[in-house]
Amino acid sequence: MKKSIYHSIILLLTLFFLSSCSSYTVEKCLINNESLKTLKKSGIIARVPNENQISSQDILANINIWINGFKQNNKIKLIKKTNKSIQSSNTIQTTFYQKSENNEFLKFKSMGVITLFLASNKDDLKKIIQDNNLDSLIIYEVNSSYSQGIQFIDFNSMIIILNENLNIIYSDHQTDSFESNEYEEALLKEHLLNKISGRLLNKLKDFEYIKEK
Repeated sequence: MKKSIYHSIILLLTLFFLSSCSSYTVEKCLINNESLKTLKKSGIIARVPNENQISSQDILANINIWINGFKQNNKIKLIKKTNKSIQSSNTIQTTFYQKSENNEFLKFKSMGVITLFLASNKDDLKKIIQDNNLDSLIIYEVNSSYSQGIQFIDFNSMIIILNENLNIIYSDHQTDSFESNEYEEALLKEHLLNKISGRLLNKLKDFEYIKEK
């Protein structure tokens, strides 16, 4: 009986989480539906700028909490230890999300940065796939910020999905700002992390990699 109540609570929290995180401005750049349908074991890598307020480990830890509330059709593995060049970008020029002075997304410049990233980290990325017996990698790049003074959270992101040969089979980008009712930094940070996780989990749900238990 207790187990049933526990599962019901988890389901309600999961549904609330998804409904509260459903509003994102996402634009697709590339999609190969046939290849996406074949994926059965994907590794998730979180990537952030060096000076980001939220670390890649923070993001993975939060995703791990939420993803346990789902049944996984794709056996997701969170890749917590990677080379610094993979999990972080040193400069604006090396982030996937490239934008103009007017804050417009620059698709071709972005794809150029990603292509260079894949070429520079080819051996390490393939080793991650082999060592973890994966058929794909999902790289989730996030650039985020929050402000206690104006109760504000903000982030842009890109999701890149690679097959085992490191070919890009999916990419999209997103940028959104949200108001928050939180004044305490810890709670504001948690709110931001939940939004970041929601953006990725909604996409995994769209691909039917995860579903409610």
